[in-house]
Amino acid sequence: MLSNVGNDDSVANQDYELQAPCDDTPLPASPAHEIPEQMYGTPLPASPAHEIPEPQTYGTPLPASPAHEIPEQMYGTPLPASPAHEIPEQTYGTPLPASPVHEIPEQTYGTPLPVSPAHEIPEPQTYGTPLPASPAHSDYETYTQTLIDLDLDELVQLSVDFPKHARSMALIHSIRNASLDDGIGLTGAALERLRNPPNEVLDLNDPYAKLAIEIFMALEHSSEATYDKIRSSIHAHIPGSQLPSFYQVKQLLTDVTGVTSIVNHMCINSCTAFVGPYADLDACPECAEAQFDVRARGHTRPRAVFHTIPIGPQLQALWRHPETAEKMRYRQYRTEQILEDLRINDGLVNAYDDIFCGSAYVRAFCDGVIEPDDTLLMISIDGAQLFESKESDCWIYIWIILELSPDHRYKKKHVLPGAIIPGPKKPKFIESFLFPGFHHLSALQREGLKIWDSARNREFLSRLMLYLACADGPGLLTMSNFVGHQGKNGCRM
Repeated sequence: MLSNVGNDDSVANQDYELQAPCDDTPLPASPAHEIPEQMYGTPLPASPAHEIPEPQTYGTPLPASPAHEIPEQMYGTPLPASPAHEIPEQTYGTPLPASPVHEIPEQTYGTPLPVSPAHEIPEPQTYGTPLPASPAHSDYETYTQTLIDLDLDELVQLSVDFPKHARSMALIHSIRNASLDDGIGLTGAALERLRNPPNEVLDLNDPYAKLAIEIFMALEHSSEATYDKIRSSIHAHIPGSQLPSFYQVKQLLTDVTGVTSIVNHMCINSCTAFVGPYADLDACPECAEAQFDVRARGHTRPRAVFHTIPIGPQLQALWRHPETAEKMRYRQYRTEQILEDLRINDGLVNAYDDIFCGSAYVRAFCDGVIEPDDTLLMISIDGAQLFESKESDCWIYIWIILELSPDHRYKKKHVLPGAIIPGPKKPKFIESFLFPGFHHLSALQREGLKIWDSARNREFLSRLMLYLACADGPGLLTMSNFVGHQGKNGCRM
């Protein structure tokens, strides 16, 4: 304050006339400078040159200046939009309005977004509700018939300029026309047993045969020499015992179960298998190595072989045991439960615990493409390094029986071997090694597999269906013949 500038009365009469303050009266502004008097709680007046805003009282909004629109800000109150920019009002839980430039769809939790003019966004799919049939594949029989009617001869002609593709198409053509009588797979007594399986429960009456099989199974991780030593020890301590030899035990298991292997020749470098239309080749089309050992005198001997265990006799053996036969009915029971759940729960399933809960399977079953007595299979392939110190890339593919429940189908005793490719290198033409097993499967699809159900004492004809094919990263590359991620134009799927 300037109330005590001096005692000279003339000072008060100069150009700067001052007025003594009082408690509640503000000082007037001087002509040159507007010096506002500041009183606690009282706003200052604005000068002509500069608009000084009124002090902000907590909770009271500031007025807008002529140059800039200053939005009113109240705690909890939305800000108004300025003329230059549209500022949408935002309150917690309230959707934002759309601006003139961009359409901002309203989004509430659990509510689908509206469809924009540029892109059609489908309505979210309720989990558990079967998907409606698409226009392209509404009829499974029509779709299946389309695949059957593919002109393979024309595809073979189109692949003439690509040798590897041409070899693959030749194998596919042979699989399409597969028959159990074409001499490629099982023959003789094994084929006769496949068409007429035993209709009685397996019962081993010979105690020595039963003991030999139990020892053989117990020594699954041991060598042939170990079995021979145990057999010699039993003969030494039990005079007159007639324990079969190692070879005789294997033959006994074949006679009892009907499970045997199909032996085919292969390249010494694991490039390809000499099967189907390439069974009579003298040399490998990949590395030119000879098929037969030229040093053999008087007869031809293959330089390398691999074994395929056909799936038909293995399935017949499983149904021949009453306990396993009852387990093989899981898919039928589960399908009935799923259909009942869909009926009473408005298209929902109580528990999604298996692949049969999917809409693809439900449609196929309801359309009659898959029937209760059919057998659904899954194939899986992988490689393994048998020895650390040398090249030993062995490849194996297996069959998973989807007729069994998930807690049984993946156990070792229910996983069925498909083929063993001994190596030592990775196969270059994997289709040739898969050919014997797929040829057998195709022939059974055409003729049907006769099975005796020991649990219900009935005989039925089953169609085998390859439902899934699975593998890890290297296995997928091997099955698809893609170059993989390490190639110049890498692709793995």
